[in-house]
Amino acid sequence: RSMTRRNVQPFVHPPAKTSVLNSCKIWFAAVTLLPVRILSLVLILAIDEIVCWICTVGQDLRKPLEGTRGQIIRNTIQYSCKVGLFILGFRITKRGKPNVRARTMVSNHLSLFDIVVILSEVQVSFVTKGLSGTIGRLSRAIHCISVAHVRDQNPNDPVRRNGTSKLMERQVSPLPYPPLLIFPEGTTTNGSSLIRFRTGAFIARQPIQPIVLRYKYNWVSPTWETIPFPLYIFQMLTQLTHRIDIDFLPLYTPSIEEMSDPMLYTNNIRKTMADSSHLPLSEASMDDKMAYHRAIIDGRISWRDAITEL
Repeated sequence: RSMTRRNVQPFVHPPAKTSVLNSCKIWFAAVTLLPVRILSLVLILAIDEIVCWICTVGQDLRKPLEGTRGQIIRNTIQYSCKVGLFILGFRITKRGKPNVRARTMVSNHLSLFDIVVILSEVQVSFVTKGLSGTIGRLSRAIHCISVAHVRDQNPNDPVRRNGTSKLMERQVSPLPYPPLLIFPEGTTTNGSSLIRFRTGAFIARQPIQPIVLRYKYNWVSPTWETIPFPLYIFQMLTQLTHRIDIDFLPLYTPSIEEMSDPMLYTNNIRKTMADSSHLPLSEASMDDKMAYHRAIIDGRISWRDAITEL
């Protein structure tokens, strides 16, 4: 599809609310708060890794970690997420609660921290792709709570097809796995709308609990879409507080019609999430974001003013 303003709008990073006072706060935080946050997060990650390595000695990570060892790992990771988010200044408002019958949860995807936010509220496993998959092979903690390493660039990629099969196996598995968290948008947006969902999470025809995330901010948006990674991390670590709402919607059980038509199931859950959060539905998709990013990488437009040039 051609690249238009409407297709690109969900992927444009909201401009920072600049002022002299905000600039002073940022550079003060860069000198004082930034080093403390980095050291604290490194310490938390090190503790997670040590606990996970000790608890998984002699364990087959291809199977769910049960018993005391598994509970220690899940509790350690969950409380580490809570402490890490507190150190980073996240203030979370929760509505609803996780449904114990939910084997699969789906959420809109806004930020690098979405998984951490959800993990702080409910013990889930998730899908990794790209860089996360590489890190997952090095990090025992990520390996303990991830389910598959999937590449999304090529729909004919056998790795991706195998990953989809793994998702379906996990969704219907009788083994005591934690709920599986999936981001059906396939990429991050700025939270201005819900872009088109992929059907992979819905093919298994299992009940799903939708989750809606919404970030609020004073200076810089915590959403991560079209912004250089180093700048994004610097802004996140130097902003004093980040506010986020997390809504756990009721468990959605597919009807007979939805079970026979995964696309109908996908669209109905997307509409339920949009109605609950008062977010508009966008016809943009991950393909539009990839086209947008290719234009930026090729130098045809600048990421700073791309939206004004369309």
